[in-house]
Amino acid sequence: MRPSEVITCKEITPGKTVNLMSYALHFMVADDHPAFRKGVASFLREHYADCKVDEAASGDDVLKVLHDSSFDIIFIDIIMPGLNGIEATKQIVNTDPDAKVIALSFYEDETSIISMFESGAKGYLNKNAGREEIMQAVENVLNDSIYISNKSMNDVLWRKLNSRNSIKNRPVSQREKEILLLICKGLSTREIAAQLHLSVKTVENHRNHLLEKTNTNNTASLVLYAAKKGWV
Repeated sequence: MRPSEVITCKEITPGKTVNLMSYALHFMVADDHPAFRKGVASFLREHYADCKVDEAASGDDVLKVLHDSSFDIIFIDIIMPGLNGIEATKQIVNTDPDAKVIALSFYEDETSIISMFESGAKGYLNKNAGREEIMQAVENVLNDSIYISNKSMNDVLWRKLNSRNSIKNRPVSQREKEILLLICKGLSTREIAAQLHLSVKTVENHRNHLLEKTNTNNTASLVLYAAKKGWV
């Protein structure tokens, strides 16, 4: 793909299938530890063709460039000198409500992680996460699904986050509606994942969100819900 033909991820029509390897993603990695920051940036440049990666050593540095740059994903350390990740995320989301922030931390402190999500973060990664987990987090977040590192932590956080900000109160997203229509056609989770170029885990997350948002408990009731809405 020549530079003149590159399409950024933010130019994609909502709900359209996103093959991440086909787009020029723009990342920001904000962390006050240079070795870790540059390691993440190096991996992103290596894995995502034509991507651009900016780096920042503090929340203040992110905000300085935010008015002039648009990022597909902002990775930000929770604990940094000056403006920490929690306060920086609040200001980032206030400036750009569509911003997709993934929190980073070595310490699985539930209070801080929950504060990040309440500030507008879409994902959390432990800094010990491997390459595959980073890729999964990027895919989830760009496809409007939350990502939480570490399954045991995931279960605990989901319960607490749901008790504070119930998914039931959120509208069905365009991606979720797209998946629901494929469910209505009788496609399995794996078939939906293959057709939309998503991972099975991402589709399962969307399906779980659909069940909660529609107050249903199985595929049959989901299909009935879609029919009542006139979607099928």
